[in-house]
Amino acid sequence: MVLDPSNPLRHRTAALMSFLQLHWFIRLRWIIVLTGLSLLSLKYLSRPADTSIRHTNIPPLLVILAAVIVVNLLWMVWARYWVHQTDSTEIQEPPILRHYLHFANAQVAADLLLLTVTIRFTGGVESPLTIFYLFHMVIGSLLLPARHIVLQACWLVALFALMALGEMRGSLTPHYHLLEVAAADQWFYNWRYVAAAIFTVAAAAFGILYFTLHIAQRLDLQENRLRQINQELRQSEEAIRELQRRRSRFMQVAAHQLKSPLTVIETLATLIRDQLVTGLEAQDTSRKIIRRCREGVQQVSELLTLARVQEADPRRALSEPAPLLDVLRHVVERHLPTAQQKQLQIQCDLPEMDEVFVSTHRTDLADCLGNLLDNAIKYSMGPGVIQIGIADHPPVTDLPLLKSMPSMNYSPESASVWLSIQDPGIGISPRDTRSLFEVFHRGERALAEGITGTGLGLSIVREVVDHCGGLIQVYSEIGRGSLFSIALQRYTSSANDPHT
Repeated sequence: MVLDPSNPLRHRTAALMSFLQLHWFIRLRWIIVLTGLSLLSLKYLSRPADTSIRHTNIPPLLVILAAVIVVNLLWMVWARYWVHQTDSTEIQEPPILRHYLHFANAQVAADLLLLTVTIRFTGGVESPLTIFYLFHMVIGSLLLPARHIVLQACWLVALFALMALGEMRGSLTPHYHLLEVAAADQWFYNWRYVAAAIFTVAAAAFGILYFTLHIAQRLDLQENRLRQINQELRQSEEAIRELQRRRSRFMQVAAHQLKSPLTVIETLATLIRDQLVTGLEAQDTSRKIIRRCREGVQQVSELLTLARVQEADPRRALSEPAPLLDVLRHVVERHLPTAQQKQLQIQCDLPEMDEVFVSTHRTDLADCLGNLLDNAIKYSMGPGVIQIGIADHPPVTDLPLLKSMPSMNYSPESASVWLSIQDPGIGISPRDTRSLFEVFHRGERALAEGITGTGLGLSIVREVVDHCGGLIQVYSEIGRGSLFSIALQRYTSSANDPHT
């Protein structure tokens, strides 16, 4: 049976179910029966020699003990039935929890009633069996919700008080002495003794509840903490496994992607070596070799960048956050010549603000913004305008939202700065959104248009945003362009200085 930690009815549920499934209540009841029989034997052996057996109190007590045995057998049958029913349940549901709580409460309440009747026939307020009241209080306080066990304690005190006061007032007659030698004392008629006995039982019951409930509360806190740590460890284990799967897949795909241009280069170089192409054809083949080499170098460079970002320590940004505006200016200056060759203008809609520091490393931020701007230029035919904006809120656009990727530790409530890059390019097909940020993924529109690329840029963007606890949103429509918006965690300090 799987426990649901979010269930509001759970109160040390595992312990309660284990207690019921192991029949501990039933075993405790057998102990009470054996104790009653022992006291009964002691009472019989201690009676005066001239007292006939018919003047003893054996028959009433035997009836009570027989009733306890019958009730215990019924509880055993009922418990086995429900344990068998719930063993086949894989997911714990509230009705099952309610049944376990009702089942446990019913057993405690019935036991207290039977125990009080047993005490009545073994000496009343003089009976040593009152100690078994405390067993139920200790067990119940560790298994049941606080309000349930407090009601059980009130039920206990009420039963004992009614029994003691009934004997004192003569409503319950005759009084059954535990030992015949104590019959002359008549303590059950003394109101001071009866009041002291009731007060002692009540103080012991509620005193034990006070301490055991506090202990149970501390145990619950520790249990919840251990459960949370265990859940975090499971998440970390799953994240490590996912990272290993991604790296394995990455290595396989990377080997395949690098093998393709090297094979082409080898083939073209063989043509020149064997003089199968000469003159202008040899020059054209050489240019193809150079282009393939550049593509291979670019691919290796981006592979190294992706590996560096994946293995980077996210904590390094805490001591050296990145200046967003300064990094953006350098990225735009570096890509401006390429954009101008395609007749593309880059407009930066930057509000009048001081430098904004974000919780990521400067190099990682430059790689992230550089790949986004490079894609915007690469997939736009020109002429046109690429718009870059920075704001404290998500961008406003009429393009449909295709994908939203928050990192594991992204929090919408934390202070964020939104950077958006919108291009007038070919757009993204909705079918490409599932694998959009996977390594070496190329969109169907990019392949149809013959646009070259490594398919690693958006993977680098995703890794950087994941490291800094950000969010990526992609808006696009075929023929209308794309808008990539990233939310980065704003770095704050007392002086807004990255070195303070």
